Amino acid sequence: MRSLPRLPLRLAVPTLLRRDDEPAAPAATMRRTQERPIFRPHAERRGEQVRKIEDKDEHKDRLKAGLQTKRRPPEGGTTNQDRKGALVIDVHTHIGKIRHGEPWLTAGKLVRWMDRQGIDQALVMAIENPEELHYYVPTPYILKSCQRFPDRLIPCCNVDPRIDNSSPETDFHSILKDYVDEGAMAFGECLAGMAIDDPRLVALFQACGRLSLTVTLHIDNLRQQDQLGLPGLRRLLKACSDTVFFAHAPHWWAEISADVRVEDRGGYPSRPVVPGGAVEGIFKEHSNIYGDISAGSGYNALTRDPEFGRGFLERWQDRLCFGTDYLAPGQECPIVQYIREVDISEKARRKIVRGNALRLLGLKP
Repeated sequence: MRSLPRLPLRLAVPTLLRRDDEPAAPAATMRRTQERPIFRPHAERRGEQVRKIEDKDEHKDRLKAGLQTKRRPPEGGTTNQDRKGALVIDVHTHIGKIRHGEPWLTAGKLVRWMDRQGIDQALVMAIENPEELHYYVPTPYILKSCQRFPDRLIPCCNVDPRIDNSSPETDFHSILKDYVDEGAMAFGECLAGMAIDDPRLVALFQACGRLSLTVTLHIDNLRQQDQLGLPGLRRLLKACSDTVFFAHAPHWWAEISADVRVEDRGGYPSRPVVPGGAVEGIFKEHSNIYGDISAGSGYNALTRDPEFGRGFLERWQDRLCFGTDYLAPGQECPIVQYIREVDISEKARRKIVRGNALRLLGLKP
């Protein structure tokens, strides 16, 4: 009996290795696909090989030194270093695949997007809470990915406050300390679906403070929930007086106006701002909180009432940090053009896009 021809292995393997959202690799590239490690020990940046950072301490030292790589200018423009030596730091970005149906965002793709936007360095968030997003982006992946671009990407760590026995007695400090020793420079993004002053969150954020980790805090109608006027946040800031927070998301930014409504905690109000909102009151009362102007919520807060927004940026130039919340390839981030063009003093702009972040993260210009 005549036997059937054997199917060459190279024709079958690529289908097993590829992700659902990737086309099958040509047969000629099968061997390279099969042998490529999940985490590449090095990468190419604009045609130049970036060596792997073997020593975690060296990665941290290079970030703190604020070293900048030489690279091509963004399309149709110049780098920020060409523009009067300025530096732009984005305090809120992501990598990985965090929503079903969206493309994967690698560290390399993020850096190339930063080049086009004129952004020099960025905080990269870890995701370890089940609320809001579809997939986790764990701390080890963030630390490993950021090592590919040590002069550009600043890694964050994350811990869900409900781990172990879901108790405020959990030893968060030891876990965070391990991440700091491996290169983590900040904590975030916290997306836990619980009250903002829950004892487990308080214990976690106090541990962050002891390790000098800034905390990126998402506040809306589900994550880090609070009442109108943000009384829980005020209690948290008092209990964690040694911890520095970046506040972000719809509820926080809705409180820029004194007429905030319950439905605004998860939305984007378009009404003109009524002066006297909780955000400015909290800035006056607590020195350990800063505004992260990223995402649609930050952009909406500053543009819903343009005249108020410009005044707000001037008044609180020492308490605001530029961010985008870039999540996936193709995402629009109007905050980038807005902060470049909004009619404020150059002194205020410099503090918002770089000065405050440099100071809070312990980086050098």
